[in-house]
Amino acid sequence: MQHYADYTLADFLKDETFQHWVFAPDNDNEAYWQGVAILHPTQQPVIRKARQLLQSVRFNEYVLDPADQQHTLHQILHSIRTPVIPLAGRRAMIRPALRKWIAIAAVVTGIIAATLGVFVVSGTREISYATAYGQQQNVVLPDGSSIAPLPFQPDLQNRRLLR
Repeated sequence: MQHYADYTLADFLKDETFQHWVFAPDNDNEAYWQGVAILHPTQQPVIRKARQLLQSVRFNEYVLDPADQQHTLHQILHSIRTPVIPLAGRRAMIRPALRKWIAIAAVVTGIIAATLGVFVVSGTREISYATAYGQQQNVVLPDGSSIAPLPFQPDLQNRRLLR
């Protein structure tokens, strides 16, 4: 109940338990809200005003006669049974400006995919170096580092790939 100390008029009007007390009072919620009023005496004028405002709200009850009910039901059923436009017909409904943006997006996507493909393919190339039997040579790698490969060994299983 402590949170009611800071309630404004709008807060009381929005509070569902407060609305329930105003519109459908019973012994339980009557005792609860009397307790709130006793616990927060400064809120009593706000509670009284909120209760008066809610009680002043009246809703007009509108009842359709059976003929109007049937007419409305037929309109709803007719709108539900309306045929769906086939996919081919929907293409014609796409606005020209939207079609232009879709084409631009497709071209940009293609350019990005092609660029990524070139970078992926060019980044994984294999370079092979060979020397004469017994000769050693330092090899400078593309990243600027250098290595001295081991001498030739006839066992090809020991061959290493440097990337």
